[in-house]
Amino acid sequence: MTGLKEPVRKTYKYYVTNNLPVPEGVVPWGQKQYANGKFAGGKEAPTITRQADPAAIPAPKTVVHLPSPSSIPPKPVVEETDEQIDKKLRERFRILGQLVQLVLNGGLRSLVISGPPGLGKSHTVEEALAAYDPSEQRYTAIKGTVLATGLYKTLYEYRHPGNVVVFDDADSVFGDERSLNILKAVSDTGKKRFVSWLTEAILLDSNGAQMPRNFEFQGAIIFITNYDFDRFIGSKSKLAPHFQALQDRAQYLDLAMHNSMRERLIRIRQVVEEGMLNETGLGKSQQDEVMAFLETNLADLRDLSLRTTLKLAGLRKLDDWENTARITLLKQK
Repeated sequence: MTGLKEPVRKTYKYYVTNNLPVPEGVVPWGQKQYANGKFAGGKEAPTITRQADPAAIPAPKTVVHLPSPSSIPPKPVVEETDEQIDKKLRERFRILGQLVQLVLNGGLRSLVISGPPGLGKSHTVEEALAAYDPSEQRYTAIKGTVLATGLYKTLYEYRHPGNVVVFDDADSVFGDERSLNILKAVSDTGKKRFVSWLTEAILLDSNGAQMPRNFEFQGAIIFITNYDFDRFIGSKSKLAPHFQALQDRAQYLDLAMHNSMRERLIRIRQVVEEGMLNETGLGKSQQDEVMAFLETNLADLRDLSLRTTLKLAGLRKLDDWENTARITLLKQK
């Protein structure tokens, strides 16, 4: 018949969109195949995110490709003696230990640790966490790629006081504006920190139960990153304001090893003096030879880190170790 309106189909989306109470039995699209978190056959439902209607709700384009740390203009090089660099780095790592303990004791909500990879940032934090909770029940470390949904779920699971979430070499989280907004919420300095997930996506916890749309986060977070926030904030990146907001909320520690390979070498020398190579079976004279090789070939090394040093220590046990090291560790001309 003409002149009559098509009747409105009152779906779950209709009630949510119009702020109406959802009647019992009306569930989001894609959840009807479940019964009490299980398939009809009794198989456990997967812990995944379900959209109310994927065709009707386009995915927000929030992912931004982060520039590599090396592509951001460096800071002006400050001329320092080896003694000055040594003193500076010892002081920074001493402060790092203090700040991590402050997080674990509940005196600090969020900490950002910035510095090049492979020079002891993660090891310092891992040792403190192992001493804090040998059972590993009160902390978790996130490494690699992090999606906003996984971030929300992890923060929810570790939301209680005394829990710590560590982001270690998970810089992809900085390329997603949704993730950045969540991180800013949990790093906030207000009395209470609430995290919200107000899209139509339904998030399920590890038991298959629907997670709340918001919760109060009372734990702590530690970022271990290769990014120099000061340099990034000074860049023209779209994400620079988010980095500024995170730096304003969190305690930020720059380990001051961004300028030169010389700084890295001095840091490695400190760790070797503390006994890092003792377990390799090398004597003092052999360890000195390892460090001398690194210093002599500093400009030609493909990379310089504690990992590089351990590789070289392994090669030192060979008769022709120097030739092998030149071939495997140096840039070939």
